[in-house]
Amino acid sequence: MSTRGKSKGHAVTKIDGYHDKADLPVKAGDRVWIPKGTSIRNLSRGTYAAGRGYWITVNHVLPGWECEGEKHNPKVCWPGTGAYWSEADINDVTFGHGSSFGLTGR
Repeated sequence: MSTRGKSKGHAVTKIDGYHDKADLPVKAGDRVWIPKGTSIRNLSRGTYAAGRGYWITVNHVLPGWECEGEKHNPKVCWPGTGAYWSEADINDVTFGHGSSFGLTGR
């Protein structure tokens, strides 16, 4: 994890690449806020920007991975419209009493 700036007077930490699920701040069953404009990947619709902000209940968390020097961040996943899985980068969601990982600017 690396510090990436400040948001609302608090240091903002970006979660890069693979992390053990036990070390991530979001767990299955947590409620998180998906801000308007967040990039969401869904098997039915492909990748799109959230048209509005909304709360979701996390079903599971993908721990991220690293391959040939390229880092892929952890994702929060939930069942979306039409029973298709949806996912968003853990750095783009807001959780834990207003704390946010990533600088979403939203």
